[in-house]
Amino acid sequence: MKKASVYIILYVVLIALFLYNRKKPYLEYTNRPTINPSSNDLASVFQGLKNNFGPEFAKRIEQLFRYETGHFESGQFLEGNSPGMVATKSTYPFGWPSLDEFNRANSIDGRRYAIGRVFIVNGKNFRYVKFPDFKTSANFVAWFIRNKRGGIPEKWHSLNAAKAAEYRNTLDKIRTQYT
Repeated sequence: MKKASVYIILYVVLIALFLYNRKKPYLEYTNRPTINPSSNDLASVFQGLKNNFGPEFAKRIEQLFRYETGHFESGQFLEGNSPGMVATKSTYPFGWPSLDEFNRANSIDGRRYAIGRVFIVNGKNFRYVKFPDFKTSANFVAWFIRNKRGGIPEKWHSLNAAKAAEYRNTLDKIRTQYT
């Protein structure tokens, strides 16, 4: 009986290690963008959004990115092309089931995403979803707003009508360069 208990414990430990290591690549995937988007890269991506969604929608997406990324200079953006997408779970899709839906619809491998390092914002710790490149990030945000938020960009910030209106007023004040 004692020998059987040892085998059972060993079996449980091995399964736990296997499951832990299976999820680990998402936690340790630390590739930084090889090249932060240049002005030409940003212009190209926003031109694509204008072509696909129209100039007014593309302008709103640029305003959203400018606000969320400190005009493309925040740490979370420079390290992972993130438009302020807080990871609420440690495994893919990091609390964003719509990210997995977008990836499946566009044949994108979820292992290309990761979680960035901890950033302290207003005294709180946040970890952000890391995108493989800016084009994927911008296309996800546009797709998400179009398909999950009824095409209303201010609902990126909040579904609460008053908070969304405040966010819209903030976005209205942001000048764009690419759209």
